[in-house]
Amino acid sequence: MKKIPVTYSALALLAFLGSCQGPNMSQRSQNTYRASEGSFEIEKDMGSTLLGDGVALKNARSHREDGRLLVDLDLVNSRNHKMYFEWRVEWFDNFGEPVKVNTPWRPTALAASATKHLVLVAPTDSSTTWQLATRTPNNLD
Repeated sequence: MKKIPVTYSALALLAFLGSCQGPNMSQRSQNTYRASEGSFEIEKDMGSTLLGDGVALKNARSHREDGRLLVDLDLVNSRNHKMYFEWRVEWFDNFGEPVKVNTPWRPTALAASATKHLVLVAPTDSSTTWQLATRTPNNLD
């Protein structure tokens, strides 16, 4: 039987290649809420194991003002301790294409059982869909 020498660098390369096959960590470790103008349903993707349902989106409603879509919503801490998280919103047009704007993550802290009211204003008149994402600070999930 022939022995094949295995080096540490070969093992490291195999481990790296194996990690490339898994899900995108930044997408998996955030919760997203998505809705289109006029829709009463909000699509949820609860991917964050640390946030879980501790920060929930409630009372979302939308309307147009001066041609732009406005979304009113509440972020609610359903836990009995302070929650630290980041959030951001992305906008999409009628064809599902992202509206090109800089959407930074905004750090937030919510006391136990507290509510934070947000008013999101679409960057363009062509925006018809919004997606709010929440994640742990610095994506620690």
